[in-house]
Amino acid sequence: MGTLHGMPRRSVKRAPSDTTLDESASSSAPPAILWIDVTDLLIWPHATLSGIQRVNAGLLRGLLESGTPCRLFALRGGRRGFEVVHPSDLPDVIRAHVVPSERVQGPSTRRRRTQPMHATKCLTAVFGDGPLARPVVDDVKELYRAGKALRRDLVAWARRGNGDPDARATHHEEGRLPALARNRLLQRAVQSGMQQGDTVLSAASGWGIQQHAASLSALRALGVRVASLIYDVIPVVGPQWVPTETTKVFEAWLPRVLSASDQILTISRSAQRDILGFAEECGIPRPEVHVLRLSDTLTGAAATAARRPAFVPERPFFVFVSTIEPRKNHQLTRDAWSLLHDRRRDVPDLLWIGRRSYGVHDIVREVTTDPVTRARVHLLEGVGDDERAWYYAHCVATVYPSHYEGWGLPVAESLVRGVPVFASNAASLPEIAPELTAFFDPRDAVELANLVERALDEPAWLESRRAAIQRGYVATTLQDMAQEVLGVLRAST
Repeated sequence: MGTLHGMPRRSVKRAPSDTTLDESASSSAPPAILWIDVTDLLIWPHATLSGIQRVNAGLLRGLLESGTPCRLFALRGGRRGFEVVHPSDLPDVIRAHVVPSERVQGPSTRRRRTQPMHATKCLTAVFGDGPLARPVVDDVKELYRAGKALRRDLVAWARRGNGDPDARATHHEEGRLPALARNRLLQRAVQSGMQQGDTVLSAASGWGIQQHAASLSALRALGVRVASLIYDVIPVVGPQWVPTETTKVFEAWLPRVLSASDQILTISRSAQRDILGFAEECGIPRPEVHVLRLSDTLTGAAATAARRPAFVPERPFFVFVSTIEPRKNHQLTRDAWSLLHDRRRDVPDLLWIGRRSYGVHDIVREVTTDPVTRARVHLLEGVGDDERAWYYAHCVATVYPSHYEGWGLPVAESLVRGVPVFASNAASLPEIAPELTAFFDPRDAVELANLVERALDEPAWLESRRAAIQRGYVATTLQDMAQEVLGVLRAST
């Protein structure tokens, strides 16, 4: 009987439907058990999903529907360590995107989380939704974010030796698990049925999860293969677009997850180049990075039908689907719509669909108080997938001026619905469908304003683009994405 730091290796009986690779099996056979890391999905606090969580949930659904024997787990800091997760344990907003499968073993072991009430709805219930209340709601939310940032920065300062900028360690950044925590993690993994020959797939946003990379590394002691999906390296290549602490945590996490993984997947050639460039710069052995084509639609059965939303524009409108943060470049759309106001009387509406994030208080205040834009640019938070589908179906076109993306899911979502899209020519966005997308420089508001005017003034041109998209865009399904991931995993066994 082998031991792991004094811990006996236990023999665990598989569930009847769990399959095991025979030694004589073909190299194309699926992994014995595919363990899927759902840590960030389990703790997701918002009423709607951001891009990474939508991809993670969509990939999970595709893998569950593929028939591959799989189990879900979470890596939790502290005493909890390794935790088996059942689909019913996931928050409601996640479960709406994930179709449970009988191939996932084990009953629910914990109370399922109820869906948290969206912050804007909570504050609106207290202060109302009138013109005097909206600035109060915005300021309270900004104060809350500032308080969280202050707490994070104070903890980081204290852990770095009273403000020493050269000391790098925080509780997210520790390189190795303490022996006791490591043994507890491995013991719980073995007791849950993980064993040699299995594969661990982590598509989680691990840099924000305590000891995530160290936990993945520890699991390899069981003889499992670890595959990690890294969506992008934005905090490294674009530190100006994220909080300083995020960059520091990410820079510490990335080399560790590269070292902890047998395989690396990413979502674009642009992200692949950035990952390889980071590895070279840090002196890390060059990893093999597989580029995965994301599915164009990542919604579950509960969100496939379009539903008329509460806010319906009275004018022709354009849609910008994105979390509101500096990297997404909402400022450019604000500038473009100001130019349109100077040029014409029939300025269309623009819908910003997404929740507010870091560093956008000023642009939100500007666009909602400026007489030029406040009647044309509408910020819509908490929009569900069904309502978003309605906006896609009825808009003139979508716009996406982002400075940098790992992929650019809203561009693909627009194209798969046959909707013309005007997108930035930066980073990964030209990879999606270059012949079907109208591009502009993300630093040039005039270029975007010109495209918007052409869409309004030349209906034949707009319809020709719509017809070309409907005729030429080849959709990638959840099943396609899942099979591509499984193909990469099988190739390594």
